[in-house]
Amino acid sequence: MVCLFLGSMKPADSLEPFSKIKAQYQGFMDTPSLFLDVGDFVKQPLFAFEEVSPLKEKLLKLKKNTMLGKRAELFFKQQIEGSKDFKVLADGIQVFKDKRTVGELDFIIQHRKSLQVFHTELTYKFYAYDPNIATTAIEKWIGPNRKDTLVQKLDKLNTRQFPLLHTKETQQRLEKLGLPLDGIAQRLVFKAQLFVPENTLLTLFPACNKNAIRGNYMRLEALTNTILSNSRFFLPKKQDWMLPAKNNRTWLAFSEIKNELTNSLDVQKSRIVWSKDGSDNYKTQLIVWW
Repeated sequence: MVCLFLGSMKPADSLEPFSKIKAQYQGFMDTPSLFLDVGDFVKQPLFAFEEVSPLKEKLLKLKKNTMLGKRAELFFKQQIEGSKDFKVLADGIQVFKDKRTVGELDFIIQHRKSLQVFHTELTYKFYAYDPNIATTAIEKWIGPNRKDTLVQKLDKLNTRQFPLLHTKETQQRLEKLGLPLDGIAQRLVFKAQLFVPENTLLTLFPACNKNAIRGNYMRLEALTNTILSNSRFFLPKKQDWMLPAKNNRTWLAFSEIKNELTNSLDVQKSRIVWSKDGSDNYKTQLIVWW
């Protein structure tokens, strides 16, 4: 479930400044879909929603420790609620069996004019292309810390998250919530940032959106070999990974971020690094430990 903190329920210093949340929200909306269309790997139609909905300050407060995935859920909800065509009927619907949680429906959305109802699953991911994985192109995309893969996520969507709608327990849950049981269509929103190795010829799977490629990934040694005297850097927290590097206003010498970056890599946590040169050419790079 996504938690909203309204008014003065929490001390001001425990909440993100609205200006930062607004920038993150814009970064979320600007992140492209990983997929261009339904294909062999995507079993459900894509939810083609590109309407720009303004973020209203009075509607949104976020704790500083709200994780990126939860921020994405809340941003999508705000985007839909600001839409002229759609509205959110429910979100974060937990489904139980024998008092045990068996899954969750991300969003139940309704088209205002046609009254068509959609069960919509939202995914926001970061993947790196590992050419050394000797298999098909789509199987080469792995998470920044090698703990998950694109294929694993798609399998979970296709075999667990979307079929959950049709279970007896889910139908009973929807009925208790007063939500429509018949004619619910299913849709997928899959936003992603992709990182690729430099000077590597990619074999992209057909449905992949090349616009989702955000930058290169490399090890720390490779990064240090490319540093110029006028290069400046910033090490964003993961909550800010949705943002483009050009939004940043604080820039540091590499020596000022090196210790924090090294410490993260030592505990097997890859990090995104923003950089710019003297001509204000910006880069977003994923620095990996593996």
